[in-house]
Amino acid sequence: MAFPALVAASEKAGQQTAEDDGGKSVAVLKAEIVSIAKANTTRTDNLVDVANRLRPLVAQLVSATPAKTASETLAKLEGTWHGLWSNLSYGPFPPDLAKTYQVVTTAGHYYNLSNQSGPNGPLVNALRGAYAPIPDGFAIRFTRNGFFSGTLDGRNGDDLFNLAAEIESGAQPLVSPPGSGFAVGKTGTLTTPYVDDDLRIVGGHGDPAFDDNGRVLAAGQYDLLFVLERQILPIK
Repeated sequence: MAFPALVAASEKAGQQTAEDDGGKSVAVLKAEIVSIAKANTTRTDNLVDVANRLRPLVAQLVSATPAKTASETLAKLEGTWHGLWSNLSYGPFPPDLAKTYQVVTTAGHYYNLSNQSGPNGPLVNALRGAYAPIPDGFAIRFTRNGFFSGTLDGRNGDDLFNLAAEIESGAQPLVSPPGSGFAVGKTGTLTTPYVDDDLRIVGGHGDPAFDDNGRVLAAGQYDLLFVLERQILPIK
């Protein structure tokens, strides 16, 4: 793990380089990315347009900052992240797009947590993903998908991290109704073009899913893009 002072100095140097080259500062690029993402968090009708607006800014941000090693990246990824925007298709169980979160551990797994509406009241969805480092990022496979009654509202970042640990240990049981296992077994690759203490950009793709007879159950998704922000405060 990189020492915080060294990481801060490195990121400050990257910001200065961007300004010296006549480009936008890292702070300005981050602010623009976050602004565009937050303005479109719950929209699904303009995904291509938003992605086209974000990609040049992400490319500038990446070129303006020093590259991190794999171990430095993983250390930065650990924790709770709030999904500000993505071009992901969520399938038959779309979450509340304003309240999607990801808890990343250094133990080879992560949890996607979100609020959803159920027939008898609010639900929390928990989708577990296993990951393994590969040369261009992380290979992932979804291993479990389920629900429990309640909401994520009022929990802060540490609360969500602890909730993920309770789900992993079985202390918080999950129910998997018929149809909820559609995501289990799906694989893909995630990359981390940029991550710091408060902002994370994720790319990658989802592989096609097949049944035992080789029929395609779900097409792959490519050129994925996610913008996430570190979750610290309680969810409102």
